[in-house]
Amino acid sequence: MPIPGQHPEAAELRTHLQRQLPDYMVPSSYVTLDQLPLTPNGKVDTKALPAPDHHRPELATTYTAPRNSTEEIVAGVWSDVLGVDTVGIHDNFFELGGQSISAVRLVSRLREAGLGVALQQIVRHPTVAQLSAALDVPQSASSRLVVLLSPAADPELPILFCVHPGGGSTHPYRALARCLAGRFTVYGVQAPGLNADEAPLVGIESIADRYWREIRRVQPAGPCTILGWSTGAVIAHAMGAQAQKRWPACSCWSRR
Repeated sequence: MPIPGQHPEAAELRTHLQRQLPDYMVPSSYVTLDQLPLTPNGKVDTKALPAPDHHRPELATTYTAPRNSTEEIVAGVWSDVLGVDTVGIHDNFFELGGQSISAVRLVSRLREAGLGVALQQIVRHPTVAQLSAALDVPQSASSRLVVLLSPAADPELPILFCVHPGGGSTHPYRALARCLAGRFTVYGVQAPGLNADEAPLVGIESIADRYWREIRRVQPAGPCTILGWSTGAVIAHAMGAQAQKRWPACSCWSRR
């Protein structure tokens, strides 16, 4: 319910909320009401709230129809999983209401449709056009763990590596990457067990060792800034301890 005299667009509301909330809490649909329905005791009557429609929400991107069969399949599956009637090839999966659970469902449905998609590809290529193009590009297992979360890699900016929390996905760091745009190039380090063709690692030392090797593929030399949240903080701390053993001359600090 907007302030009288103000009529914000859905895209404006979404941009504002993305600065305040984590991605999974940003609504995908918006309904304008003149007033909230109330129960006799003055509380919001949730049963009387109108259900949002399934039309494509207002986005910053203009709708563009699929251009080939792969994009048609991907867009169709996105439409079913997200409950949106129309999906353009430049629409962002997460801006349409996607989150970690629906991303897992999306991967399963795309595989049923004959498209070999890994979960981290949804994070790395969040539009229909990007994902469809990436399906034709082979990836080595070693390149799958470090995911670019910033809009683009800027060689002029320092690099921040964010180690995944307990679920193994780097999706929770997308909001942070947006906030740090122009200050850091942000990469996420995700768990190898997210790939169907690679078993998860066992033991904190093995995990820390593998992640160091993957990070050095992206940043072979120079200082590294590593951040971890939840389980990721434990892994990042272990990585710092390994760094001091491998490179005695280096200085490490951590804050938990």
